Amino acid sequence: MTEPTRVWEPGCHLAGAPLPPNGVPYAVSQRRLTRRLATRTALTLVGIALFFAGLGIAVPIFVLFFGVPYLVTWAYAAAREPRSLPDPDAPFEEVHCEPDGLVARRRTIGVRLPDGRWLTATVGLSVHAQLAGQRRLWLIRAGDQAWVAFPGIAQRWRGRIEDAPPAGAEPMPVLSRALGSPREDPVQLAGRRARARASWRNSALQAVAVTLAAWAVWGLAERVHAREIDQILGLAVALVVGVSAAPALSFVLLSGIEAFLYRKPRRAAAWTPVRVLDRKIVFHSGTASVLGRAQLPDGRVVSFRLPKATVSLALNVVVSGQLWTFGKTRGTAQVGVPGYPLLGFVKFSRREQRTQQPASVTPSASQPTSG
Repeated sequence: MTEPTRVWEPGCHLAGAPLPPNGVPYAVSQRRLTRRLATRTALTLVGIALFFAGLGIAVPIFVLFFGVPYLVTWAYAAAREPRSLPDPDAPFEEVHCEPDGLVARRRTIGVRLPDGRWLTATVGLSVHAQLAGQRRLWLIRAGDQAWVAFPGIAQRWRGRIEDAPPAGAEPMPVLSRALGSPREDPVQLAGRRARARASWRNSALQAVAVTLAAWAVWGLAERVHAREIDQILGLAVALVVGVSAAPALSFVLLSGIEAFLYRKPRRAAAWTPVRVLDRKIVFHSGTASVLGRAQLPDGRVVSFRLPKATVSLALNVVVSGQLWTFGKTRGTAQVGVPGYPLLGFVKFSRREQRTQQPASVTPSASQPTSG
C-alpha cells in the first residue's frame, strides 16, 4: 500500500530500544517517574499537615489538589509496568496484519501474529485509525508481555500475547491511505479530536485549581478579619497561594485556545509540502524542537522553527525532510503528517535566507530521544 510520505520507523532508528509514552528512553522515564512520585508524596504530606495548622480547610485542599490526583495517577502507571522487561538490545519485529487478522473492541486491538497467537493492546482512537489503513506495527516480545510501537510514532504501548483475540472484538475495516485533503484525513481528524479533548481536560483541571485558590484566599481573608490568625501569616500564605495559582490561570486560557484551534475545521483543500533544506533537532523534557531552513513552494528559502513539538512530529520532520502544512506557508502555520495523528505549529521567518548546500541531521542509535 502506497504511503503518503516517508516516516520515522521504530525498528530502524533506535535499534529496538523500548520507548515509554513520552518518547524518551526507558531508564530516563523511570527516573522521571520516581522524582514525580517523591514530589507529589511530599505535597500530599504537606497538605495533610496543613489541616492542623489552623489555616482553615481551603488551603489544605488546594495543596492536596496538586498532590493526591497526580500521586494516584503515577502510582497506577508505575504499578502497571511489566515485571519482565524486553531486552533493550532486542530487535523490533515488524508485523504485517493479515486481512482477517486485525480486530478491535473500543480502544483494544487484537492482531494475529505469524505463530497463530494474538497480540492485544489498548491504544488511542487515532492510532486505531492509522492501523486500520496501514495494517502494520512493530513488536518486542518478552514471554507473554510485549512492547508495541507504530510507524511514525515515537511511543510504545504495553501489550500482551494471548491464545485468543479480545472477547467481543470485531474485524477492523480498511481505511484509505491515499493523500487527500487534511479535512478528510480520518487519522488527522482522530488526532485533532484527541488533542482537543486533552486540552479541554487540562483547561478544566486548571480552572478547578484557580477556583480552589480563590476559595483559599477568601478563607484566609475572613480568618484575618476575625483575628483567628496573624495578619502577616495570613498575607504570606495568601501570597504563596496566589503565586502558585497564577500559572494555572494562564494554562486555562492557553489550553482553551489550543483546544479551539485543534477542533476548528481546516480550510485547506490539500496538503502543502515544504522542503526542508537543513535541520537541527533539540530534545527537551518530553518534547522536541526543530530549527532549520526550508524552501517554500514559491522558491524562497526561509528559516523555520518547530517549537516544543511532540517527539514523534519532530523525528518525522527530520527523517522525511519535509514540513506538511495545512495550506499556509507564512508566519505561524499548522503542520502535520498525512495519514498520521501528528499535529503541531511551525513558525516561518519573513526574511529570505541565502541558499547553501543542504546538510541534513537525522537521529541515530547514538542519539536517543532523551529529554
